[in-house]
Amino acid sequence: MSSITPSGAASSISDLGDRLDALRLGSEKATTSPSRNILSNVHTDDIHGLIQIASDRLVSGSKDTTCKIYLSDNWSTKRPLTKTLASGSRGYTNWVTALAKINESGLWVSARRNGEIEVWDKEGVEVTRAHYTPPSRGISKERNLSRINCVSAFPFSASAEAIQFYTGTPLFIQLWSLSLSAKPSLRLDWQARSSANDWIYTIHPLDSFNLSVVIGTKLYKWNVEDRSKVKSESLFAPAPAEERLRQRPFISSICPLTSDVNRLTMAFFGGKVALLDMTTKTVIATHNEHIGRVWSVQNIREHCFASGADDSLIKIWDERVSHSVGTISGNPGRVSCLLQLQENSLVSASCPDDVYSSEEKASLSFWDLRRLDSKTK
Repeated sequence: MSSITPSGAASSISDLGDRLDALRLGSEKATTSPSRNILSNVHTDDIHGLIQIASDRLVSGSKDTTCKIYLSDNWSTKRPLTKTLASGSRGYTNWVTALAKINESGLWVSARRNGEIEVWDKEGVEVTRAHYTPPSRGISKERNLSRINCVSAFPFSASAEAIQFYTGTPLFIQLWSLSLSAKPSLRLDWQARSSANDWIYTIHPLDSFNLSVVIGTKLYKWNVEDRSKVKSESLFAPAPAEERLRQRPFISSICPLTSDVNRLTMAFFGGKVALLDMTTKTVIATHNEHIGRVWSVQNIREHCFASGADDSLIKIWDERVSHSVGTISGNPGRVSCLLQLQENSLVSASCPDDVYSSEEKASLSFWDLRRLDSKTK
């Protein structure tokens, strides 16, 4: 059974209805059930990527080595048409590890653990592909040397015709250019070493020359105007004691707030969600309400965002409130991806921990946060 539970005393979130247009509270806590459309068994293993490539099309990518395109004109109530895209051999080296939409016509990229990069059109037709091999290695396992952890579109290209995107791997960051000539091709324009041995988990282009880059447990601002000499500025680093924990507090996801692009939400292994002011390099809020790794943070509207974690929960946050303002339960297992379709509409990807023995596999849930059946306890 799924539910949304508003958190905290009503007096502290008295304007939550205005903020989310979703929860209607009396003087006591309320438990409410959102409208939910669930697609069960869309993949046979964890979902590593979830993107929207057009208003009527979503794409998911999984450890089961496949991508799927979903087509629907009503995500809240209809079961979409699906198309499965399988490329290469199955096996742990061929996991789909990252997805990104790279232009407004619906071109998108899938990336794999083995370094394969595939470009697709919105119909699911492969446009071109490339393979990444690092120039040197750290102490990563052999199967992770070329692993592409993230893909980020670069929307600030000097030419309107140029299509570029960044990828992040263990040790290195790369910038790619896509040529759509008679024979489309991918070209590696630039790469730089990022650390002695930590992985790049997230890249977010800020403007033509500046990037926010997550390297292991730390967040940096990189200036790449002169690509021969990258200027790196530390924005966040954990306390030394946290670095010594058995589970280092890796940053798995970041997302700029809609209300202020200089404020980033950050998701951490270990259950923490934090809000960072990049201008002052100050953590202005830290929340420890999840159990296990937090995999994704996603805006849902101005001032408000959501987080998904190992504990099967989606927490809803308002930057103006000192605790979560809602909890969505009912996911079958860890929530690995979140995606906002439009204001107050959220998609979550979830998979049971025991996926190999469970009859239930990975699923997508479409949550309409406006259509709730409120009850006051």
